[in-house]
Amino acid sequence: MEHLGQQAEEKQAKALATINAKLADTCKKASMLKKRDDRAIGMLERTIQRTKQATLTKAKLFHLLEKGIYKEAVCDTVRYLFRVGVSGNYVNGIIHVLGKLFGMDVVGNVSCSSVARFILKGGIAAKIQVGYEISEADTFTLSGDGTSHCAINYNSCHISLKVDDHTTGEASHKTRFLGIMPSLDGSSAESIKDWEKMLGNISDLLSCSPFAQRHHKGTLHLAGMFAKLVGVNSDHCSKEKKDAQALKAQKEDTVHQVLGEKKFSDMDDDELLPHFIKAREKMVKAVGGEDAWGNLAETEQAERKAEMFHSIIMELGKESLELMSDDEKRILKLFIWTGCGCHKGLNTVRGGYAAMVQYYSEHGHIPRPILLANQDNVAVLEGVTSEDDVENEVQARALEMTGSGEIKCAQLAGAVLNNKLDKKGHHDLFRWWWKKVVNKAFTFPDTSNTRFGSYCEAAIELIVHLDRFKEFLSFIQAKKGTHRWSHMEQNLWDALHDTPTLCELLVLGLYAETVGKHYSLIPKVTGRHVMPSRRVQW
Repeated sequence: MEHLGQQAEEKQAKALATINAKLADTCKKASMLKKRDDRAIGMLERTIQRTKQATLTKAKLFHLLEKGIYKEAVCDTVRYLFRVGVSGNYVNGIIHVLGKLFGMDVVGNVSCSSVARFILKGGIAAKIQVGYEISEADTFTLSGDGTSHCAINYNSCHISLKVDDHTTGEASHKTRFLGIMPSLDGSSAESIKDWEKMLGNISDLLSCSPFAQRHHKGTLHLAGMFAKLVGVNSDHCSKEKKDAQALKAQKEDTVHQVLGEKKFSDMDDDELLPHFIKAREKMVKAVGGEDAWGNLAETEQAERKAEMFHSIIMELGKESLELMSDDEKRILKLFIWTGCGCHKGLNTVRGGYAAMVQYYSEHGHIPRPILLANQDNVAVLEGVTSEDDVENEVQARALEMTGSGEIKCAQLAGAVLNNKLDKKGHHDLFRWWWKKVVNKAFTFPDTSNTRFGSYCEAAIELIVHLDRFKEFLSFIQAKKGTHRWSHMEQNLWDALHDTPTLCELLVLGLYAETVGKHYSLIPKVTGRHVMPSRRVQW
């Protein structure tokens, strides 16, 4: 019995030891799990914090490049900054400053060479767009104006056409800027070459672009572009009239060419054979016969064959045009030239003033405006008031070079009060005096420069504020140590005290108020112009 009891106790002890071991192991595991849970909470909090920090850091970063290529938005921004007048040297700095303004760190830089490339790419894309719009449009008009700088001629060119809006599906008239390009000279022949060069460049870019290949656009020929030309808007001068006539002739030739190419492609060999035989006989006869033709070099023969082929195309085109109805001919031949409204107004003023000068010659009893001779001619013209008083060639020459009346008075006022040369005239002194005395900011019309309507505006100001201008001249005289005017200032003073000159100023001012200003506003308020309106200053 004792033996059995001892075995039972041992068995219970072993079971108790096993249970204690399991309990210790369980407690250990529970402790480990508790510690792991405690660490997990900390790890989760730290992970969330790191994720937040990384997200915030990433949100504050703006990369200019993506996979080594500048983003399209960056290119557009650079082009916009350059368009509004920001120099390429400052574009990168402005982008970084704007990034800081919005709480972002800009990663990367834009160099001056990159700015130049962005602008170049934008110009190419714009030309491709214009080429596509020309290919889709039925007609278009051209417009341009030119000036010179440092003896180099520059032409600003525009094109107006009807363009489809891909967002609304509606078509509207748009004016596209084609750029400013230098010209060899101001001749009509050079102007036509410049137009051909510009439109030819647009044609080549579109025809060779992947855009044209994706949209299955065929080659855009220069002849096809000129065939769609229906008008030109330019200055109202003889040179621009000549340009318009040349473009009209170019358009007629291209219409014949386009019609001829279409008819040529529709004709079979039997129909074309008589035309080729006739053209070849004419070509061979022009060089002196078959023997002379055989003696020509292959290159010259190829050139003459190309000319022969072109003459066939043109002849077929003329035949096709003659077979059309009058309405179809009118549409294909349509070409409208529009001159600048401001130039027309200028011509009216010049013609009216010339008639007024002629009126003095026809009515000798009417007092003329005083002569406003320069310092060299004043002694020569002493006692001379008209051609009847001239006694020798020297006086005749001096009288021819001397002006009078409203135009000369406005010129003198512009030279004294607002000279185009900063070192001449009174400029800021006059503006300061006017602000102080009249209590109003005022700048005299810029007759010293070429400004449409400036003489009419000057006439109005001189009449309305006549006493103020006299008062300013007196102020200038008193301000000088010698208390004497310059010769130009003396002439202006004399003109402002001459009744016939004041009468001319009044007439020109009334014309500007009743006719000139209203006429020049018509192209702007109607919105029917095909070229951006000039600044009107009367």
